[in-house]
Amino acid sequence: MAWVVSKIIGDGKTPETAFRTALQQNAVAILNADAIPVDLKTGLPTADFGLFEIPDEHVAKVEKDCFVLPKVAGKAEHAQISAKLSQQGCMVNIDAAVTADDIALAVRQKHEAIK
Repeated sequence: MAWVVSKIIGDGKTPETAFRTALQQNAVAILNADAIPVDLKTGLPTADFGLFEIPDEHVAKVEKDCFVLPKVAGKAEHAQISAKLSQQGCMVNIDAAVTADDIALAVRQKHEAIK
């Protein structure tokens, strides 16, 4: 499995402009249905990004408007990974992260803090 961070797009005003992520436009199988944090009262997204788990075989379908988390994140790559997460609207500290799961945990914790 692979983790992907993707911006939330759309304005939610019409079915054609519904809130969704850029990843959903890539015909990728998303394994976690609750990837977009939503305010249960308003139905509006509470974050500018979503965290998705996808099958490894679908990674090739992910386009440049999303960021696939690397399987291993060495200290040398942290600045580059942080910049790519920031491009997706995800400002999160990954200094202690070593694996994609560690980064995904930091992103999930960010979602929890936003709610």
